[in-house]
Amino acid sequence: LIAILFVTLIVQFAYPRNRVLPFARLDDVRVGGKSDTQLTQVLIDEYSNLPLSVTIEGPVKQQTSKVKTVDAGLQPDAVKIIQDLKSYPWWQRLVPGSLLIKGALKNQPIITRLDTQRFDEFAKTQLELCKVAPKNAAVMTKNGEIVLDPAKNGQQCATADLKKEVLATKLEKTQTSVTLEAKTIKPVRSDKHVKDLLNDAKKLAERKISLKLLDTEYS
Repeated sequence: LIAILFVTLIVQFAYPRNRVLPFARLDDVRVGGKSDTQLTQVLIDEYSNLPLSVTIEGPVKQQTSKVKTVDAGLQPDAVKIIQDLKSYPWWQRLVPGSLLIKGALKNQPIITRLDTQRFDEFAKTQLELCKVAPKNAAVMTKNGEIVLDPAKNGQQCATADLKKEVLATKLEKTQTSVTLEAKTIKPVRSDKHVKDLLNDAKKLAERKISLKLLDTEYS
């Protein structure tokens, strides 16, 4: 028994630090024993260029666009993922059987990072799709009558909100989704502000104007 424990400890201390723990999983897929290079390639092949659906939910306009995660700057953080999958400090190596137990229990989620340069370009496009300028109330003529041209709300999205949603998104192989909530933008002049102007315009239109020229009256 002592010999078995001794051999087990030797194997655990000798286990390469550049290899993923045996039986460890990455997003429910077994990757045990892979090297840094092999695991990096898995992340590139499987998670670096996934379909991304961006839905803008707004009070004025709803918009859904299809892009790629790489276009949004959303990428797997290979450095952190590999570090987590290989993590096996010396004090754990002193525990007999810990190599197999820890590896079997390890299911590493996909940690993401943001390429800020690509995200900034992506954000400009999405914020432009989201934006709807508010419309001020005004007075207009319709079918010979003076009527109210009503105000309309606008909407806009914030870069900070989009960044927060993108960073909170889990990379899914089939469909990665982001939902962005737009905020209402009120017009400067509401219907209420134009009410008095509308009444004045109606009174002016109803007023009878007469012109007398050479004893002839025109109205």
